[in-house]
Amino acid sequence: MNSENLLSLLKKIEHVLERNEEIVRIKKESFNIFSILRKEHDEEKLHSAFLAELLNCKGSHGLKTTFCKLFVKRFLIDKPVSSQFTVDETVKVRKEKSIGDLGQIDIYLENGEKEIIIIENKIYAEDQEEQLIRYNNHLKKITGKEKHKGTLIYLTLNGDLPAEISINSRGNTLKEGEVYYCRSYKVDIIDWLNDCLKEAADFPFVRETIKQYIILLKKLTHQLENEVMDDIRKIITENYEAAKAIEASVKNVELDKTTSFLKDIKKAVINKLNANWSIELDTDLSKAYTGIKIRHKHWVDNIVVKLQGESKIPWNSVIYGIAGDKNKSKNAKIKEILSNVEILKLDFKESQHFIFYKYIFDSSTDNEIKKIFSNSEREELVEKVSEKLIALSLACENVLAMSKK
Repeated sequence: MNSENLLSLLKKIEHVLERNEEIVRIKKESFNIFSILRKEHDEEKLHSAFLAELLNCKGSHGLKTTFCKLFVKRFLIDKPVSSQFTVDETVKVRKEKSIGDLGQIDIYLENGEKEIIIIENKIYAEDQEEQLIRYNNHLKKITGKEKHKGTLIYLTLNGDLPAEISINSRGNTLKEGEVYYCRSYKVDIIDWLNDCLKEAADFPFVRETIKQYIILLKKLTHQLENEVMDDIRKIITENYEAAKAIEASVKNVELDKTTSFLKDIKKAVINKLNANWSIELDTDLSKAYTGIKIRHKHWVDNIVVKLQGESKIPWNSVIYGIAGDKNKSKNAKIKEILSNVEILKLDFKESQHFIFYKYIFDSSTDNEIKKIFSNSEREELVEKVSEKLIALSLACENVLAMSKK
């Protein structure tokens, strides 16, 4: 492939993208209330909260059962009788509903007939062990029947299947299309929201808010549409061979840049911590859940401060926190020991592999990954990330060291 052809293609696309920035400014698509007020990937406080409010027949939108009926019509119309759900004034919608030892459900709909819809909302978070199995067991427990009158929806950005650990127990695997249904924001939720838009025509505030949310979802699923994309498709069609050569190299470049970025973070952390600490950088960031591990020599085995991707740092959201052991009782003890550490009281959550974790940056968004390629922004991001890792390490240093004695 001639390098001049590659350069020519890049210049053509660069010109189109420059024009796109002006179009976006004019359309004001860059001003999005959801992006401003919440992190775009926040499942609980943004996405689950907004969907639950629309589904709430007594919600502030004022359209009563309208949105919920449209949801049921689009999501359950071709499902078996066991998945029927009557929408009326008895419907209750709850977020983060606890079902005891079986877990905590993102969105839970129930009507007076004990018909239930469970929505497991996954934007970037990991699947938990036997998660959908536990939710299915809850549905069976509610009705006392093997074939319950309930619907279990697994909702992701692109309609992905759940991880094996979520649906497999002792060799028995739940079947998609029978026990649970995979649905996507990219198609199913956006189609439902467009249905809602038509009904909200005379409710301007509700209508415009839904429009803003659709724009956010299109951004997250890489389908924000305008005439610029048609121009890019045309350029690629006319320069297909060059485009394929570039495509093959982009991921390797992103991987190399991200690896270099993490090496800089590692160096910054090493310079601030003493000889009691060991710092390990995984050699292959193309593998899931790799990153940086920081450990104090006086800590109990397998407890580390960790930075990792969900699932791969170069292309996904990135978290950091206190990673635990496979031994759940040991994790519970460590969690109790760290319960009074002030820094861990600041929005840290718990997952299957982390005793405490929170998001630190997001490589899945164009704005964040661009920072790694910009010298000035890269330095700022290295400083920000390394300072957070150092602060967390030092805050837990003595507490965890004492727990080993």
